[in-house]
This record gives sequence, C-alpha cells and structure tokens, in this order.
Amino acid sequence: MRRAKKCTLQANARTFGAFEEEDKECLNMSLMSAHAGLLDHAAGEKKATEKLDQIHEQKMKREAALFSRRALHVDQSCRVLFPLLFLVINIIYWAKYLTK
Repeated sequence: MRRAKKCTLQANARTFGAFEEEDKECLNMSLMSAHAGLLDHAAGEKKATEKLDQIHEQKMKREAALFSRRALHVDQSCRVLFPLLFLVINIIYWAKYLTK
C-alpha cells in the first residue's frame, strides 16, 4: 500500500513527458491496487445483496405463514357461518311465506 502511494506521488511529481520504466511500473501498481479495491467493493456489494435477499426471503415466509393462518381462520369461520345463515334465512322466509 505504501509503495502504491509512493508511486502515485512520483508519477504526479513528474511532467507528462515520456514515462520511464519505473513510472510505468508505478502506474501499473497503482492501477492494480485500484482494481483490487473495486473487486473488494464488488465482493462487499455481493455480500450485502445476498444479505438483503435473505432478509426478503424471511419476510416473505412470515407473510406467507400469516396469510395461510388467516385463510385457515376464514375457512373455519365460513364452515359454521354459511349453514347457520342459510338456516336463519330459511326460517324467516318460511315464517313469512306461511303466515300470508
């Protein structure tokens, strides 16, 4: 890391004339360290993306479980309510129909 900084300082100190071999080597080293930094950043970004995907997957599983429980509750309620409602409406209908 120190060599890359030293090379960068040397390259900046020289004019934009012909590069010497040492300058080319320093420039290549600084480019390689910048490339390595980008690769580290990309790896960190990949880890962050994987973590977000994992969190999203857990959230979707919780929501699926919640909807599943809600649907089960609605099914169980309707098993009782529909026949009961049918019976009540039939009693009211026949009571009115027979009293006319």
